[in-house]
Amino acid sequence: MYASARTSLGLVREINQDCHLVWELSSHGRTALQVSFCIVADGMGGGAAGDRASSLAVQAASESVAQGVFQRTTEVTSKAFDALSLLHGAVDAANHAVKADADQHPSREGMGTTLTAGLMSAGVMFISHVGDSRCYRLRGGVLRQLTEDHSLVGEMVRLGHLSGEDARRHPRRNIITRALGLHDEIAVEMVCDVVEEHDLYLFCSDGLWGSVADSQIREILQRPSAFGGTRGRLAIDAAADRLVQLALDAGGEDNITVLIGRVEACDIHQEAATIARSVHDAGVCAAREPAGEWKRTLRYRPPE
Repeated sequence: MYASARTSLGLVREINQDCHLVWELSSHGRTALQVSFCIVADGMGGGAAGDRASSLAVQAASESVAQGVFQRTTEVTSKAFDALSLLHGAVDAANHAVKADADQHPSREGMGTTLTAGLMSAGVMFISHVGDSRCYRLRGGVLRQLTEDHSLVGEMVRLGHLSGEDARRHPRRNIITRALGLHDEIAVEMVCDVVEEHDLYLFCSDGLWGSVADSQIREILQRPSAFGGTRGRLAIDAAADRLVQLALDAGGEDNITVLIGRVEACDIHQEAATIARSVHDAGVCAAREPAGEWKRTLRYRPPE
């Protein structure tokens, strides 16, 4: 998967409380393994607490997944490692890291963060989600929101009291009902999605979707979905830049983070549907020692 990420302070906030990370792992043993992992977190809390919460969550979650991948490498011809378990463990680690830090520092009481993470392996995108950051998928020209907003207005939309467009402008849209770091245990939304070549996955904070309509997001993502190779990668980079700029043009009232991942031919696996079903239903896990190397690492937070 090729991924491009951008983040912006916006035009109003003094601190960027968003944090994101992308990495890919390639191993070459008896069976080749390709794993891609991406994560977006949007912190909350007074002063720099939100900034710290999102950073702690991203670090703890990524370390947990990396350790799990190395310990539970799959033979992709027949089985999948328990990706949902890995992601759930990563969210637990992130939640514990944020809450423990807040408990140790009274000035950070109440800090928390959203978290939306994707782990792609053996042709399946596994997503874990808490809060109101989002993951979208563009496939065949159709943009679909794969995650639900754990927020007051999100619940109103699900109950039919608000439209999606009205929710973007609602004065209480920033009230979230689920976040990491507030409680010892957290309910995590998990999504299992079989990928297709040229799919685009968009992970973003509410600084994007709260300012830019889904129709505009779809329009911007359409162009890179049509190209492959170097041209497609350049188009993805341009799309990430353009989405951030649209949010800034709309006022830039919040921090803005955009992460776009494009599924490539090497990511497709013929047994993906079976793997997704078995992992979802039974959590089958295979473990062996991987021979891996870090292929691509990106972590970025802009200077204040």
